[in-house]
Amino acid sequence: MSTSPPRPHVHHVEGRTRGTGPVLAVFTDGPTDLTVAATAAAIAAQTGTLLIAAAAVPHSGFSLNSLLHRARSQRISQESAAIIGRVTPILTTAGVAWARATFAVPLGVDPARTLPAHAIQDLINRFAAVTVVTAAAPPGPSSDRQPAPLNDHQTKLDRS
Repeated sequence: MSTSPPRPHVHHVEGRTRGTGPVLAVFTDGPTDLTVAATAAAIAAQTGTLLIAAAAVPHSGFSLNSLLHRARSQRISQESAAIIGRVTPILTTAGVAWARATFAVPLGVDPARTLPAHAIQDLINRFAAVTVVTAAAPPGPSSDRQPAPLNDHQTKLDRS
């Protein structure tokens, strides 16, 4: 018996009109990334908006040593590219315009289980995102994010 990954969380940012800004898809290098990609791509295609593919990458803190700082920066960039690379075929097949973004999570935090609320809010503000699709709901207050009602494209994705 095969089990399907849990349905991603889809939220609309309060006070913003659908289709007026990008869809933010948060990837955690977990089992739900493919479902998150398909759901976010369907929403972006339906609304005709840009999709921001944001990869959660663990980091180890700050370093004053410039060589260590550069090496860490390259590692984070490579990990982000690898995470997004796994979902690129889904985004390409959907025919949506997309851009890659990276956000750091502290070591020891499992982004597949919980996401830093401040990091998600920073991404929402930086890209003026209207819809957010994640594997795990961000903790903390979400007064500006409302769960999205189930719509046709999500139902179609779940049946396939």
